[in-house]
Amino acid sequence: MTYFNQLLTYIPEYSNANIDYIKCKDIVYNSNSLNDVRNYVNSIYNKLLRSEQEVINEALNVTIPIIYRLSLDDSSNNYRIASAIRNKAFKLLYPKFYDALIEEIDYLCYRYFNCSYDSLNTIINDISSQYEFNLKNSNLKYIIYFRLKSPLSIFDKLYKYYENKKDLKISDNNITNELNNLLNTFSLNVLNRMLNKNVSTEYGNSNILLWALPDLIAFTIQFDQDFIKGKNLGVAKNKYKSVYNKIFKITNSTVYYGPSFSEKWYMNRLYFYSMLLQSGNKIPYETFIRTNYDYYIGYSYYNRYKNISLLIHPKEEQKKYKIFIVNNIKHCSKFEEVQELLYKEINNRDWLLF
Repeated sequence: MTYFNQLLTYIPEYSNANIDYIKCKDIVYNSNSLNDVRNYVNSIYNKLLRSEQEVINEALNVTIPIIYRLSLDDSSNNYRIASAIRNKAFKLLYPKFYDALIEEIDYLCYRYFNCSYDSLNTIINDISSQYEFNLKNSNLKYIIYFRLKSPLSIFDKLYKYYENKKDLKISDNNITNELNNLLNTFSLNVLNRMLNKNVSTEYGNSNILLWALPDLIAFTIQFDQDFIKGKNLGVAKNKYKSVYNKIFKITNSTVYYGPSFSEKWYMNRLYFYSMLLQSGNKIPYETFIRTNYDYYIGYSYYNRYKNISLLIHPKEEQKKYKIFIVNNIKHCSKFEEVQELLYKEINNRDWLLF
C-alpha cells in the first residue's frame, strides 16, 4: 500500500462522499426564491463556524452540490462559499489530518519558497499591484481578483495526480519521477505529522512545483462585455493575445507555459503560468484573461467539472442546456442575473436536478 493510500484510510469521507439527491432537490424545489437557497447555505456555514458537527454530512453531500449546481460561488467578488464550507467541514471531521495538512503545506512553502504559506498573500498583493499599474492607462473596463489555493484544494490536486485523473502540462520523464516523489513525500509527511512521528523525508527538485501546483496562486483579469463586440468568443482569442503581449509584463517574473486557451465547459479564456523569482526561489502563479461573458458561461456549467450530473437524459438534454446557456446568458449584465436565470430554469422545467 502506498503512503497516499494509507493516508486516505484515515479520511474515508474524502473519497466516499455521496450526493444526497433527494434532499438537494427538496431544498431547491421547496424554496420560494434564490435568496431562500442562499440563506440555507449561509445557515449551514454558520453552524460549521459554531462547530456543530451534526451538519457536516449535510454540508458535504447537500449544501456544496447545491452551490455548484446553482453557481452560488462568485470568485469575481471573492465569494467562495463552497471552498469555505468544505475546508471547515473537513477541519471538524478530521482535525488531525487538517492540522497536519496545513503544517506540511507550510513546510513545503518554506522548503521551496523560503516563506510561510500565509505570507504568500503578500506576494499576491505585490503581483496584483503590478497588474493594476500595467492596466491603469489601458482605457479598458476590468476587474482583477485572485486567490491563494486553499489547503484542501492543494490536497485535491495532488490526489488527482495520484489517481491519474489529471496530467501535467509537460511530458518529461524526469518531471514525472519528481511528481511521484512529491506525492510520496507529501503523503508520508502528513501521515507522520498525524501520528506524531518525526518528519525527516526531504523533497526533491523545486521545479516540480512549477508543474504540479502552477495555480498555487491564481489571478484573473476580467474585462467588461464591451471588450469584445458581439460577445464573439472567436474574436476574443486575438484580443486576449493583444492584451497579453502589450500589457502583462512583471519585473522578476518569467512566463514558462502559455499563453494558451482553455475551451472546456464552453469557456474561452487565455491563461499562462509564470514564476516569480524571489531570493533565488521560483514561486509559481497562474493568470487568466477573460471577459464577464466567458466567466458567466464557465460558472454556469461549473457543476459538470465537479462531476455533478446535470439532467435526467444527459445526451439528449445537454445540447439543449448548452443552447440555453449561450443564448440567454449573453443578455445578462451581472452575475446575479445569471444565478437567477439558472434558478428559474431549474424550477420551470421538468428536469431532474442532479
